[in-house]
Amino acid sequence: IALAPDAAACGKIHQLSVGRLLGEAIKRVHHGDSISSLFT
Repeated sequence: IALAPDAAACGKIHQLSVGRLLGEAIKRVHHGDSISSLFT
């Protein structure tokens, strides 16, 4: 999702991808493993 123009112009806002984290969480849930270590 693209940032609004005023947010994109602000140097204090950084857009991060959570795709890898989400993928790993889905994989762990599917295999019955814990996901708590992903968030510590």
